Amino acid sequence: MLDHLEPKTEEDNKNADYYKEYLNQLITYYQSKLTDASPLSDLEQIVNKLKQEATELDSMVMDNQSINQRIATTMTQIRNLPAEGESKTLKAKLMNDIKIIAALLQTKDTILKDLDRVLEDIHRFNGPNYKKTYDDIDSKLSDVFLKVEEIPVNSDEEYVQLRNNLIKLIQSHKKLLNGKMTKVKGTDSDLDGTEV
Repeated sequence: MLDHLEPKTEEDNKNADYYKEYLNQLITYYQSKLTDASPLSDLEQIVNKLKQEATELDSMVMDNQSINQRIATTMTQIRNLPAEGESKTLKAKLMNDIKIIAALLQTKDTILKDLDRVLEDIHRFNGPNYKKTYDDIDSKLSDVFLKVEEIPVNSDEEYVQLRNNLIKLIQSHKKLLNGKMTKVKGTDSDLDGTEV
């Protein structure tokens, strides 16, 4: 039935062997590409999820500890994975991304802790020396704002979103502080120069 596909001459045999070898080499090459890139592709998805989680504001400190542990585990997995050619470039990118995520998470945690302390000060804000107390709290908010401004903004939307969310949080703290100041002063006057 397949007799017409069988090589008829010695030259046909050589050509068939050549093409068979060539196809085997192609298959081997593409299989190596798949097995080489597949673990990195899986790790790339993990890195992207970590990036998203690290930039969210509503995550708890406990969650951040979990993220830190997963970052360390993922970094070790990336570091231990052999890579050649294009996958070597992807591996370097993932290592860089994971380092940026770890640094960003640390910065975010520091900023949120600073803002929690400022919020406690705002809630306690009352009574004598209100102008000096207001200025102290306002100065703390400005310091936190400067830290937020130092967050590197690259092409990733998550980092821009984190920065914007932190700025909105600072603005809400500022609004709360201004409301407290108005109550303490007993007037509805506009507080010049108090915007962040």
